[in-house]
This record gives sequence, structure tokens and C-alpha cells, in this order.
Amino acid sequence: MKTFPAFLLIVAVFVAPQSVSAQLLPEQRIQDFQNLSALYAKRYAPYDWKKQAIGFDLLDLKPWLTRIQAAKDDLEFFEIEAKYVAKLQDTHSSFSMTSSFRANLGITVDIYDGKVLIDTINRIQLPAATYPFQIGDELVSVDGVSVEDWIARVSTWRQWGNPASTRRMAAGQITFRSQPMFPRAVEIGTSAIVEIRRANGVLERYTIPWTKTGIPVTTVGPVPLPHAATELDANSNLEKFSTNSTTIDFPRTM
Repeated sequence: MKTFPAFLLIVAVFVAPQSVSAQLLPEQRIQDFQNLSALYAKRYAPYDWKKQAIGFDLLDLKPWLTRIQAAKDDLEFFEIEAKYVAKLQDTHSSFSMTSSFRANLGITVDIYDGKVLIDTINRIQLPAATYPFQIGDELVSVDGVSVEDWIARVSTWRQWGNPASTRRMAAGQITFRSQPMFPRAVEIGTSAIVEIRRANGVLERYTIPWTKTGIPVTTVGPVPLPHAATELDANSNLEKFSTNSTTIDFPRTM
């Protein structure tokens, strides 16, 4: 089951084309998260089994609501929602932002014998004359953060039933950032400092530009909150209708 933040679904069409500085209101974040948790409370069949097997109670919302109230911005809020769903460690259940933003370094990586190795290189984007590393070389770090630290970070937002699959998925996000999975992917710079250990053991450092596509989402709100019409509202609307109503005389046929 793939889930999307409710408020993000409502306003994505309106906020995506432009930069919006306003953030969701605290009560809007709470309502959005409650909507998400209610979806699982009603439809997630393995609830009891997950509670016993991995010790995660998706109905225990207090610690999550505390985190949401302390969230500094919308992206942190979406990270919290992603972590909540990831706690289920369910390959068939995930949280995604409605964003088209992607960024890549021109290489893809995967885990082989415990090491994060390069398995494809876009030679149009990274010509060998400037970037001589090869398929099979080891990715060591990006922007001073080790690959293991990147894997641990990304794994908090998306976890699958098999830990090895989770690690492989997270490793892939080191060089190919997707905002639907990685909320803060939009905060990368124009380039990254990449350390690669060549097959001969030599550690080399490269500055590789990020190739970015799609429209990033940095903020969502606030959006209008629905409210019940009061008697005063109803009377006001009735008065406006009575004041603005007109009578139209249609021409009579002889």
C-alpha cells in the first residue's frame, strides 16, 4: 500500500510550479498525520503480527505527534511520516511525496560482497578523460559522508521486509536522489565531492555535478482548513443571495 500525505495531495497542483515560503500550520500537520495513521488503523491487516514480530505499534501515536509538533519545516514533517510507515518494514507499504524531482551523479551503485560498487557509468555525462574511474570501483563517500552513514540515513525513510534489500535500495539513493523517497533530496548543491577507491586500492576524489530534473517540493502550506458553516454564515450567505438576486424578463412571443 503506497501512501501520500493528504495535504500534499490537495495542494500539489497549486504549489509545485512556484516557490512557496509558507509552511503547513501545526494543526494541519497533526491532521495530516492522523489521516495517515487512520488509513493504516482501518486497512492494515498485519497490524497484530507486526506488533508481535517487530515490536512496532502503529496505533501508539503519542511519540510521533510529539515529533511532528517539534518539526521545523514541512520537509522534516514528511520525513517523520515516512519514518512512521517505514517502521512497518513492509515491502508492499511505503510513503511517497508527490514530487517529480530527481537528481543523479551519472553513476549507479549496488552492494557486492558488502561493498558499495559502481555498476553503471553514464559516459556522456561523465567522460572517461575527466572521470577515469571504472565499473567495479568502490564508492567510499559523498560530500564527506560515508556510504554506510548514507545507507543508515535513507533506511529510516524506506524499509523492506528483507534487510539486505533495504540496504541495496538505500545505497542506490546515494548517487540517484528521488524526492518521493528522499524528502530532502532538493537540498543538494550543484555538485558533490565523491571519493572512489579504484581497483588498485588508490583513493581518488572527484567533483561531480548533479543532473537535476523535475519540479522540487520544498513547502506545502498553509492551505485552507475546512470548517462547518455557522448559523451566522448561513444567514450571511442567504442575505447575499437575496441582495444579489435579479429577475430576468424573457421576451414574450406573440
